[in-house]
Amino acid sequence: LPEAWEGFSSPPPPLGLEEDNPVSKSLRESLPYLIPAQGKEKALLVSPFTIKGENLGVLTLCRGASFNKDDLFFVNLILDRAGPLAENFILYESIVLNLHDALRALVKALEAKDPYTKEHSERVTTYALYLAEEMGLSQEALETLRFAGHLHDVGKVGIADAILLKPGRLTREEYEIIKQHPVIGAEIVGHIGLLQEEARIIRYHHERYDGRGYPEGLKGKDIPLLARVLAVADAYDAMTTKRPYRPSLTPETALKEILRCSGTQFDPEIVEVFREVWRKKLAGTEPMEAEDGRQESVA
Repeated sequence: LPEAWEGFSSPPPPLGLEEDNPVSKSLRESLPYLIPAQGKEKALLVSPFTIKGENLGVLTLCRGASFNKDDLFFVNLILDRAGPLAENFILYESIVLNLHDALRALVKALEAKDPYTKEHSERVTTYALYLAEEMGLSQEALETLRFAGHLHDVGKVGIADAILLKPGRLTREEYEIIKQHPVIGAEIVGHIGLLQEEARIIRYHHERYDGRGYPEGLKGKDIPLLARVLAVADAYDAMTTKRPYRPSLTPETALKEILRCSGTQFDPEIVEVFREVWRKKLAGTEPMEAEDGRQESVA
């Protein structure tokens, strides 16, 4: 509540449970406290937020006039009503995490079929997070990108193995089928209520900055920012990984290709950030042998 922060230039430091103050006492003892106003000191109302006997935190209010028992009654009434809502949200979040883990396992199973794409989603996520961190994006954006990176190819579960594992270049018809995987993936992830933004990123990570990508031909800033980030990471890993129809590119050659496609396939601002990320974290990386003896690039 804004009133609770009145008079503070910045939030106070975290409090330890052993400290002798109303907030710590309330957490430690699971009891509310009313501290009357005295001189310039404002009144405090402190009440623990408890679910099934476990303290999740403390609600602290302050104001010039002292609080009374009626104030405490209404605050506790609000906290009592909020408890089941918070419990349901925590349960739902746990279900979402379990579904994410299940989908991630599915992606790993898909990748395990093909040594050329083994651990692809892990590397793409790593590169994408490098980019997002260098761009100074929020922690929330990083977590969204982490989920989307892990699951960006989950839609390939809807593509026949004969196409996915074809040891050669795809025909035009086969490529059109492959292009369906972002839409399929977005539909799968979109069924999880808390992952709507992740679903958007998955849907649009194959769009191009010049509007010639798929599935919708979005252009420029109409493509979600995190999808533009993921597109660069995905392309870099694809280029530095050996395919049946071509050898892997060296990191230096892959960087040159990313730079060449700046403003056409990729957002030029993100490409400039990638250049810096590559210099700091990816330059000089070496290919490694895949389990069947074929080379696979890793960072």
